[in-house]
Amino acid sequence: MMAELILGPRAAAPESVGDISLWPHQREAVGRLRAAIEEFGGALLADDVGTGKTFVALAVAADYGAPLVVAPAALRDRWRDAASRVGRAMTFASFESLSRGPSPCSGHDFVIVDEAHHARNPAAKRYGTLASLVANVPALLLTATPIHNKRDDLLALLALFCGSASASLDDAALARCVVRRGREVLGAAASLPAIRGPIPLVCAPASDDTVTAIMALPPAVPAADAGIASALLAISLLRQWSSSQGALLAAIRRRLAAAHALASTLDAGHYPTRAELAAWTTDDDAQQVVMTALFASAGAPPATTTLRAAIAAHIDGLRALRRAAVADHSLDLRRARALADVRAAHGRERVIAFSQFAGTIGSYWRELRHLAGVCALTAERGRVASGAISRAEALGSFTPGAPAVRARAFDIDTLLVTDLASEGLDLQRASVLVHLDLPWTPARLEQRVGRIVRPGSPHDVVHVYAMEPPPGAAAILDIRRTLSAKLAAARATLGFVMPELGVALDAGAGRASQRSGIPDAAEAARRLLERWRVPVEADNRGGDRRPAVAVASSNAPGWLAVVGDDEPRLIASLSGATGDDPALIERAVTLVGGAAPLEDTADREAALTAIDRALAEIAAWMDSRRAAALAGVDDLALVRGRRRALAAVGRLASAPASSRALAATAARRALAFAARPLGASREKELREITARTDGTRDEDRAMVDAMARLAATAAPRTGREATLRALVVLVPGR
Repeated sequence: MMAELILGPRAAAPESVGDISLWPHQREAVGRLRAAIEEFGGALLADDVGTGKTFVALAVAADYGAPLVVAPAALRDRWRDAASRVGRAMTFASFESLSRGPSPCSGHDFVIVDEAHHARNPAAKRYGTLASLVANVPALLLTATPIHNKRDDLLALLALFCGSASASLDDAALARCVVRRGREVLGAAASLPAIRGPIPLVCAPASDDTVTAIMALPPAVPAADAGIASALLAISLLRQWSSSQGALLAAIRRRLAAAHALASTLDAGHYPTRAELAAWTTDDDAQQVVMTALFASAGAPPATTTLRAAIAAHIDGLRALRRAAVADHSLDLRRARALADVRAAHGRERVIAFSQFAGTIGSYWRELRHLAGVCALTAERGRVASGAISRAEALGSFTPGAPAVRARAFDIDTLLVTDLASEGLDLQRASVLVHLDLPWTPARLEQRVGRIVRPGSPHDVVHVYAMEPPPGAAAILDIRRTLSAKLAAARATLGFVMPELGVALDAGAGRASQRSGIPDAAEAARRLLERWRVPVEADNRGGDRRPAVAVASSNAPGWLAVVGDDEPRLIASLSGATGDDPALIERAVTLVGGAAPLEDTADREAALTAIDRALAEIAAWMDSRRAAALAGVDDLALVRGRRRALAAVGRLASAPASSRALAATAARRALAFAARPLGASREKELREITARTDGTRDEDRAMVDAMARLAATAAPRTGREATLRALVVLVPGR
């Protein structure tokens, strides 16, 4: 039976890009991403860290003439180097620049978004700017951690090219537009170092006075355009205390400065906004008013007694908190000594210690700067004992292929660094990693570990340590439970997440979160399809495109079919359920694997009937998928807008012949545009266009013309017609 189910080779993926030879799993990804871009207008490559996503993206970009890369500014040089290696010219735009306003980038025909999780918030300015950049061109998003908090993070990313239809994607569609595989795709030739740990480092404070002072802190008075979030303030301060005394003291200085600035502007007769408060220059408790007179305006509310009393109480509470934090002056010293002990235990192995906070890096640096080989790196600067060094010098000792960097006559072997180095960098020359604090998302943990646990690592084992937060703060924050819940949400949608993260949180949560997710069953089905492929020389069917059909005896009736060409997929029918849901496919594959050949010729008529029924069900499924692709919209305003657009076209069709002829071309384009899936930016434009019509002929014509202009600049999003390639029909045996 199974011998009938052979598939020809997929369309050739490049063997290399520039002077970079692509691994088999990278070539497979190129084909899958091309198919996803053709179907959805974009794709998300979410393979595990260290699997070579950059060169996969560059191979896909080879299909286009003017690609644009959007990524964190810190990755600009890495992308320039990679583009140079493959002989491609491409424009670069940073997320930071997108946050400042509209991008000047234009003329591109393809967009690569690296570390795309930075654009997971639709309310952020950078999201809207990025959506406009991908409005008319295909997009490829890259991130190993698309889910930081919940499934909505992933849907927001997909909405950049799928629009509101992203919320309607079923599991099968999600598995097609998201390529998500673990490190097992690298194979034995690219083995990874084993991970030992995380090993806890415990340095408890002398008392819980600091935690008590944080919880007793009077609420802050918010800016004019800010809400009251006293609980969030306490959580923020507790997290900083859990990281270091230095991080907490830095936060207290900022809070005191903001409180004094607020009090001063209220005294000037103005209730400031957050932006106005940020315009003040501060130095500890002293403030310098920037153009105070501009804040005063006629009728501005004076500083009320209640507001001034609340601000004064908050300032007093912050000062009390500062005294409590300073009193346990030895906590950061003991933490730094624990890190020094880790360093000593591993001889001259390279150590990277990550923190969320620059204040924490500063605290450790002050205690360890006398040790040779220690470097501190934050967004502002790099430092060694003898002075400032560049970012390239700081990272060079940890980057493979880079010459050993000498910083003021000694090699750097210990790097204290903020999470700015946890994305997009290959630092595999390090073999020891220390979490100086636990971030708020498991994605950040994964990114940190992924910097050094990479293919090609010279190490057999990587040791991971984790500094434990003070017990009182840990009990209130319950960081591990929060991380475990977020990790479970990520696995439920995406499948695997780095297994060491479960251990890093707690054993019970780790085991619970190992359950498979949506892509796992889809990848199992894809592996089955790969076993059915034949090399070019063995494909003797020539131009014969008829599907291969087999019948087998099983204890449950149904069928399993292969549809598609270059990137085929499976659909199945069992117990009345038909479709490409990964769980359904997994059950059908299991039944086919255990089926027996149909030997009784008396069952031939029943088998032929079952085949005809299966073919009819497959045809109906394909028709329904084509309809669903056009109707997959959850945005009610957009649905109403499309209806208004269709109504406007209908009214124009009944206009006099002279004006009807002039509108025909625009109407045809508008109809096609209104019916097709759109990205987030185009959907916004469509809502705006269709909102302004009163039903008059002039308004109808203006709306149709505007839609036609949008349609003329939109990238084609036709997708491919699915074709039946192979079918296994299961009939009940006797």
